[in-house]
Formats: sequence, C-alpha cells, structure tokens
Amino acid sequence: MKILITRSFDQSRRFSERLVKKFDNKLDISISPIIKIKPLYLNVELNSFDGIIFTSENAIKVCKKIDISSDKKIFCVGRQTKKMAEKNGLKVSNTGKDTASLIKLLLTIKIKTRLLYLCGKNISVDLSKAFSSNDTVSVCTKAIYDQTPLKLTLNAINILSQKKPVLVPIFSERSGHILSRQFTKKMTSPRIALCFSKQIANSLVKYEYDKVLISPYPDIENLIALIEEFI
Repeated sequence: MKILITRSFDQSRRFSERLVKKFDNKLDISISPIIKIKPLYLNVELNSFDGIIFTSENAIKVCKKIDISSDKKIFCVGRQTKKMAEKNGLKVSNTGKDTASLIKLLLTIKIKTRLLYLCGKNISVDLSKAFSSNDTVSVCTKAIYDQTPLKLTLNAINILSQKKPVLVPIFSERSGHILSRQFTKKMTSPRIALCFSKQIANSLVKYEYDKVLISPYPDIENLIALIEEFI
C-alpha cells in the first residue's frame, strides 16, 4: 500500500520513521511536505498573562527562544503537543484531546484568568473569539509562525497519477486545503483520506477522495492503527 505524507519536513520524517518501525516494508512511503513553518518576528510580552495555550508542536518549537517562567500555566491540545512542551521544559497544567475539549476545560475555571494563545497565522478556531463574552477567562491570540504552502514533488504527483490507491493522512484543515488546490484531473489514483479529526474531515472536498476516514482519537497512535487496517 502506498502512503503520501505531506507534513512539514521534520514531522514527515518522524512520522515516516514510526511507520517503518511499525510496518517494516509493508508500506511504500513517500514524503512531500506541502507546508513550511516560517517563524515570525517574536515580540511576546508574557508578564500580563496567567498562562499560555499551545495547540500545535510547531508553536512550541518556535517558542524555544522565549523565556517562559515556571509559574505560567500551560494548556495544550493533543498528546504530541504536550510531549513537545514537556520536552522543552514546560510544565503542562491541562491537555485537551482537541480544541473543543480544551474550551470546555477552560470554561470550568472559576477565577479571573488571562491566557495567551500562541499559534500559526492560519487556525481553524480563534480562541480569543470563543471567549470574547466570557467574564472569567480571556484569551489573547498571537501568531508566531506562518505556514507557507509548498508544491507537491514530482514523485508525489507521479504516485497520485497511477491506478493504485494512496493513503493520504491529513493533520490539519490548512494542509487539506493546500493539497486540494494541487489536485488535477490527471491524478487518477484512488485517494483515501485519513483525517486527524472530524473537524478536518468536514473541511475536505469530499469528491476529491474515494474514502474519508477519521482517527478515533487525534493522536499519532490512533492514526497508525487506522493505517494498519490497510496493511
């Protein structure tokens, strides 16, 4: 079975290594990053905030140059984001499996709390708007990196233009949209989208895929289990 991985280069390489370790040579893996993470100018004032929200590991990587004091509460979305935060010396207070879960968690806070949401320029949910009418929790959103689109490699185009089916893991709405804009009529391979969440699946143009499947939990382990069904 062929699989096309389109995450940023480092994430694609790491995911590919996990797949090789799990499936050996049972998967024909191709990497074609369609997003490049570009850090933006960092001018982040943390003193006026009680905590920080991270919904992606990319934000944490960009934040390596920021001195985050140990008294700041850290909120994360997803196990991988939490793992990356802890790897960089941050003490995570709470983790939601997805953004909706984190919002529910934050709504339980009973004392005045001001949070800073550090994220990319393209986000599916603006947490500052989600809490705009909340009297207890307020969220300020600051973009600290951009997701620059990249073109599919010639190898990826060739794989998508054959008759054999191709598994296409999709980790974000942004990557799904970028990929969609590059599909052409010549790309005749049956495409099977493996989505990280229901929200991502709902954002896809359905006729561009022969099947759209959703990971039961938005983490790498469950996505790999989904891939295993095709081995």
